[in-house]
Amino acid sequence: MRKNKAQPALPPKSHIVSISAECSGIAQRGGLGSVVWGLNDAYARAGHTVSLIIPYYEEVTLPVRNFTTLSIEFGGVAYQVPVLTGRMEHFDVYLVSSEKFFRGEYANLYIDSGRLKRGYFEDDARRFAFFCKAAVELLLRLNTAQTVESLHCHDWHTAFVLLLLKLNPAYGDLKKSCKTLFTIHNLEYQGTRPLARSEGELLSFLDFYPELENIFSDFAGVEKYLDPHADVPCVNPMRAALACADVVTTVSPTYAREICQADDPAKNFFGGRGLEKDLQVLFAKGKLFGILNGIDYDYYDPLRFKPAYAAEKINWARARLKHRQMLIKKFPLLFDALQHSHSLMAGDFSLSKKLQTIPKKTAQLPWVTVISRMTGQKISLLLEVVRGKTVLKHILEKDIFCVLLGKGDLQEVVEAESQAYANTLLFAGFDDDLEKSLLASSDLFLMPSDFEPCGTSQMKAMRYGSVPLVHHVGGLVDSVIPGTDGFAFSAHSRAEAAGRLLEEVDKAIHLVRESPKEFRELQQNAMKKRFSWEKASAEYLSLLSK
Repeated sequence: MRKNKAQPALPPKSHIVSISAECSGIAQRGGLGSVVWGLNDAYARAGHTVSLIIPYYEEVTLPVRNFTTLSIEFGGVAYQVPVLTGRMEHFDVYLVSSEKFFRGEYANLYIDSGRLKRGYFEDDARRFAFFCKAAVELLLRLNTAQTVESLHCHDWHTAFVLLLLKLNPAYGDLKKSCKTLFTIHNLEYQGTRPLARSEGELLSFLDFYPELENIFSDFAGVEKYLDPHADVPCVNPMRAALACADVVTTVSPTYAREICQADDPAKNFFGGRGLEKDLQVLFAKGKLFGILNGIDYDYYDPLRFKPAYAAEKINWARARLKHRQMLIKKFPLLFDALQHSHSLMAGDFSLSKKLQTIPKKTAQLPWVTVISRMTGQKISLLLEVVRGKTVLKHILEKDIFCVLLGKGDLQEVVEAESQAYANTLLFAGFDDDLEKSLLASSDLFLMPSDFEPCGTSQMKAMRYGSVPLVHHVGGLVDSVIPGTDGFAFSAHSRAEAAGRLLEEVDKAIHLVRESPKEFRELQQNAMKKRFSWEKASAEYLSLLSK
């Protein structure tokens, strides 16, 4: 891979601005939020001034104060946009407020457009197009106080920031003064919307930004921003960001290679999702890099538990068993507590009975945990049918105890598949404390993703001694070593993958039961593994300096 032409090194005390749809500790739905928090914190610890721009969602509880009010044009309408500011431990946060786009029916981080019957991405496309316009205007304001040397945008929600910087002459000076970096967290979601003006309200790209109509009247000049597979001209935010950013990264080295290849569903391979040619060009130019994510080892630390444990402590296995026993005692009380939780529902009411009747032998069984969004990418392999029943049912019929934690569009299907099994609990949603307790209690952490850009769940599981069993794709290749600190399967077809998954589950359960000493070696190796943000952020900072 060719190196970029030499550019001035990033100043030791530079100003780095990140723009994202989510961040841990503010508003989060997945791994994106953890990455944004971890990188910004590491940038700041390295001595840089760090600012994060994020929407002011209804659920945000971060203490804030008024910072400024922006006057912006969006969709041909003038908006007065309040911006508030708050402080994370090591960096400043700027929150873009809007009653129209981040309150009421749009109070959630992401909108279920299927529920609102407005089409895939339609609602979120307009919300984040507005956010991007406000973010660029805010960048101008921040740049006057302290020069913005680097701009780091995350996923399709922020892509139009880069497009506006490149195409709108009003932002030309800002574009010239800062290095832009775009990170792909998941190529599955691209935010594509029609280009042409519509008769409805804010349905298309030129409805969002009518000031760019003259530029987009010549398709030949803007083809690189359009979706290459759409039947009518559509702007693809993800593709636009690839064309506009100085440097593009994704969240693991293996995923960076995978997305340069075309999808091949027959071989159960998910790669470039239609953008592989653009990514191949970037790779050849030395502008595409894969940097493995990390996790916060101070936050995810079993030494903070009571009883505390770590791989270096003699009685770590006994402490983990104690946590399992403590969790079993808590189960009867969980249902009522979860009914009052905003982030977690207790599934169907049959769960109440299950929680009250956990068998005494449960502590001695192999524990299998799934903590994941209940979406196709993450868990659809569990719903593949093998020998007349789903993979999930095959697993649940084994003499094990299984807990699933998560929600998504496949949640009801998973609930229906697991409801009849007394050895299985499904908690619909997410709860941070429950996640840690499950990781400290379980033997195996199941992660059968169809594709996985990086994944941080397996890293958290390893930290607590829950051995990951993964589909060996993407970042799971870069983080899990089969036979050393985890289990892995791979295949060349969907049916083969389902069968290999079941084989690997059988192998792992057999090891837990019949070779506990060997299994504990896997656990100990996993607990000792480290994926630090300091290392990852140093690689990002190196790219920003080139």
